[in-house]
Amino acid sequence: MKSQTLLKILVLGFSVVILVFGLIDPNGLRAALANNIWSVAVIQNFFDENSITQEQTPAPATHAHASLFLARLASHKGDLDQAIAIISPQATTSDPIALDVLAGLYYQQGSYEAAINTWDILGDSLSLEGAAHEQLAAGRPNLVALANQGLYKINPEKYTSSLALALDRLGNSDTGITLLGQSIQNYPNSPQLYKWYRYTGDIHSHQQEWLEAENAYQQALILNRNDAKTWRNFNVLCAGQKNDLDRSAACYQNLIELKPKDPDIYASAGQVFEAVNLSGQAQKAYENTLAIDPSNLDALEGLQRLSETP
Repeated sequence: MKSQTLLKILVLGFSVVILVFGLIDPNGLRAALANNIWSVAVIQNFFDENSITQEQTPAPATHAHASLFLARLASHKGDLDQAIAIISPQATTSDPIALDVLAGLYYQQGSYEAAINTWDILGDSLSLEGAAHEQLAAGRPNLVALANQGLYKINPEKYTSSLALALDRLGNSDTGITLLGQSIQNYPNSPQLYKWYRYTGDIHSHQQEWLEAENAYQQALILNRNDAKTWRNFNVLCAGQKNDLDRSAACYQNLIELKPKDPDIYASAGQVFEAVNLSGQAQKAYENTLAIDPSNLDALEGLQRLSETP
């Protein structure tokens, strides 16, 4: 019985010591109590329509998150300028939370470049990706490129394609091709390798550099013969060279060698072969089309034309 009483006295005494120490310590219970009282008063002031214009009591020196708290309240009121003014002094690389809040406020305000640059400093890939997608939809290619530059710094292998295409949209096609080439050299075992070749072909195609585009597509298909987008783009490339039918015919010949069982490719190739008076190759292409797709109208009409040709 005496031992239990003694234990209670010891526990009570220890608790009193902790309480006294907490009240004496400037960062202890007294500080926590002062911080909470101030926060509650600020919230009451915020929601009390009659006191919104009253001057706010300065935060206790121990309130580490006072600036964040006040900035969020100002943002909630729609006063973004005030929110930015409150948080800016605290937003340094040593306080990433405040820096992230500042970036979000910049973006809300429409200061997109400042927001993207701040997320770049933070290495915030999620926010940069979101900004890139939103700015692309909004038709702001400069900001899309800026966001992708930040992403490329974080992970060059993952974001090479995004940055190269963003640069191409800006008219910096050569820089985009160079960037893709660097990643092809630097990451030869990357699962993105065939895509880098395909995008290289796409950019060359946009610049009407047909031979370079064709070579890039061939490399992409060597790496991944099942990539439907490369087949499609290669087909578009060959069909788009109607101002140089000989080049188009050669393009289709290479495409057929890579994918010999596609009726659409055979039919398109037959039309080009026919246009450059390669009647034998045209006939073979149409026949191969019908062997795969007996009802293909282009091939049927093509063979009919060839049969009527003297």
